[in-house]
Amino acid sequence: MVDIGWSDGEGNNKCQRFHAIDVSDSGMQIEITEPLRERSYVNVRAEKLGVHGTASVRSCIRKGLKYRVGLEFSASLRRTLQE
Repeated sequence: MVDIGWSDGEGNNKCQRFHAIDVSDSGMQIEITEPLRERSYVNVRAEKLGVHGTASVRSCIRKGLKYRVGLEFSASLRRTLQE
């Protein structure tokens, strides 16, 4: 399971738990129920993957009732994963 946290356009803090669709050293693709603004930042935590840090929203595409979101890990998070 992966948790993400972000602030919406009105400044409200949001969080959601989900299964990652695809994970690589540089990012992940997720499917959530709310859209995320492209180029915004989210906090990512995935205990089993050893992931904890920030990521940038690179894409957000509606798929039925959900949104498929592409996240790019921050440079510090990528370094941590490579170690």
